[in-house]
Amino acid sequence: YVTVWKDGTWSEPEALTSDDGGEIGSGHVADGEGDSLAYVYIGKKVGPKYKFQARYKWFQGGAWSQTGYFTDGRQDAWHTNVERRPDGSVLAGYDVGTGGGATTLYVVDGRDGRFGRPENMTMQGKPGERPHFAFGRDGTDHVAWFHKERGQPRHIYVRSGRPQSWGPVSEPSSGYGGYHFDPDIAVNDDGVLCLVWGWDAGDDAELVYSIGKDGQWSQPRKIADVNWGKPGLASLVADAAGGFHVVWNQG
Repeated sequence: YVTVWKDGTWSEPEALTSDDGGEIGSGHVADGEGDSLAYVYIGKKVGPKYKFQARYKWFQGGAWSQTGYFTDGRQDAWHTNVERRPDGSVLAGYDVGTGGGATTLYVVDGRDGRFGRPENMTMQGKPGERPHFAFGRDGTDHVAWFHKERGQPRHIYVRSGRPQSWGPVSEPSSGYGGYHFDPDIAVNDDGVLCLVWGWDAGDDAELVYSIGKDGQWSQPRKIADVNWGKPGLASLVADAAGGFHVVWNQG
């Protein structure tokens, strides 16, 4: 469903997907140019023979488009995301593969109510899942994700550039023992990056962060010593003064 907050109240919820008995999940929305919105999600028919597809819809001119499809359903899609760039275009991402395995990560440029051709970030990068984005004022896109080995989350990766022109893969979690998962990334107006993710070393588990500047990442450090449970699913934003704010769940 979608609903709009305006003049102190929410509009009547509007169904974005049909009630056809199928399953949906991992929905995200971003505002594009003008009044446009980009909505991405995964969906499938009920039944073990069906696979989740990465899907999308655009809102333009006061109406939602028909459903579009990034994937053909031969393999499961697991996570989607879409976020707005400063110029009003958007970047979407999703991962496809076997649950618990090394999934293939794709990103897709979106503008003018259309998505381009999906780009396989694994071809010249590293496999992984849960893409998150940050967009610099200089026009640079930053993509963060994590990678599992034999079902265990081991690596956090970041790649910067633009669609069809990405730089090398960085691994800010390298050398920091334990499990690494659920990253988010943000960039401030000075071009300083902040990356956060969940970390679990067995006897200790906290949210950690690394600061990226001039192509280098700082050693990971704990954000806090909560000393209880495991962290996950952080959400990060940069403010107008250059600071970073993060929320996460733990336990």
